[in-house]
Amino acid sequence: MYSLELILPIGTMLSFILRVHALKETFCGDFSPSLMSLESTETWLPFFGTQLDTLEQTTNILHSSSANDLISHWCLKNCHVTERCRQDLRSLWIDLLVAHARESRENSDHLKDLRTDYVYYQRSKSTPPAAKVIEMFQTSCIAACYLLLKLVKDLSLFRCTCTDPCSVQRSCSQTNCTTLGIFEHQYKCVCSDKKVWDEEVYSCISKELYALRTGSTEVTNCICKPQYTGDTCSKNADACEQRIQHPYLPNGGLLIAGNTACNVNKKGNSCQSFITAEGDLYYRCRCNGHTWIPNPELQYDNCLKRRTMCDSVICVFGKCVTTTSGTKPVCICVPGYSGKTCTEWVGEWTEWSPWDLCRPACGDVRMTVRSRDCLSMMDGVPIKRECRGPAIEYARCAEHLCARSEGTYIASYFAIRQNAIAASVSTAAIACATISTTWLIFCWSNLSSMVRLFFTAWRLYYHR
Repeated sequence: MYSLELILPIGTMLSFILRVHALKETFCGDFSPSLMSLESTETWLPFFGTQLDTLEQTTNILHSSSANDLISHWCLKNCHVTERCRQDLRSLWIDLLVAHARESRENSDHLKDLRTDYVYYQRSKSTPPAAKVIEMFQTSCIAACYLLLKLVKDLSLFRCTCTDPCSVQRSCSQTNCTTLGIFEHQYKCVCSDKKVWDEEVYSCISKELYALRTGSTEVTNCICKPQYTGDTCSKNADACEQRIQHPYLPNGGLLIAGNTACNVNKKGNSCQSFITAEGDLYYRCRCNGHTWIPNPELQYDNCLKRRTMCDSVICVFGKCVTTTSGTKPVCICVPGYSGKTCTEWVGEWTEWSPWDLCRPACGDVRMTVRSRDCLSMMDGVPIKRECRGPAIEYARCAEHLCARSEGTYIASYFAIRQNAIAASVSTAAIACATISTTWLIFCWSNLSSMVRLFFTAWRLYYHR
């Protein structure tokens, strides 16, 4: 026979395994977290407000007459936890949200996009759902569980469809547990005669300890309404002095005081506290505008950005930087734009080519040239736009020092050559005259002899 000490742990383990298996079949079990807690829910679903993405409006929609189709759906008559039921109920939930969002254009457009994303997810099971689709699944889970427990009032159907807080608590057995709500802390255990259930510690404690905790004024704790604070809730709450929780604060709603966000420790910044009609606290910052301005990257009201000279300059197609001295803002334009505010189109040019050689090589006036191409007019550009400015630039080169010496050398060369030619001509003329004179002297004697001989012969012939 097995001992009682061995049987009890085995029984507890089997009970836990059966509970985990049951959770896998719940309506909310296909998307984690399957357990619903106020802390985790409040990070993505605010409790109060007039917007549709609040727990207050979710419950109001379920109490409206337009929710009758959802309440009377056949999936909520029996324990049918199937994929078909999930799809039908979630489709009806989206239709119900869209019907209530028609008064607000912003909410209506948002929910139309949500419907499109949900249809795409249904058709493409291999693609993970978008973040807002998962948020819709979790919201529909809360709505369905609240509907079954508070409106349909069918506890067995609630336990079949949703995660019952009694099935996951460890304070008592499930048979001694009473379900009070849909969140994991909303349950109550039936204690033995000598113990009393304490809702603050979620445990059965002795009657003596319970009497000490509830009967002594030293442990009295007042839970104040949002607009009051203090030990006895007698002071008006101030969102500037106290840390408040807001859905637009970082990480889904961190606590922050208005004086911290408004940076009131700096000269000129101030914070004002207000209370909405719903009783929620909020604040408004008033920045001095000279040294501190709102930081647009933060979604909540603040004075956390130090003003620079670039805050007064708009660079349309570029970004603003300050000079090295920090006294002047300058716009750094994207390629293709120029001007003080980067609004003037000049075109996307290539870099200038290197300067060409100076031409001519020698002389007092010499020029060089460089060129560039317009990228926005090349082949393959989808939208062609002409570039402004010259594509070719000329520049004057310095005088070449070697050009003058070369000119002097050439002039000297031609002068010497001319003198040499003149000397050669003179020498040739003298030689020619000498030769001619010598020839005349030599030939004159022979010619004169022949003339005398001819004359003598002629005279003798005619005087016979």
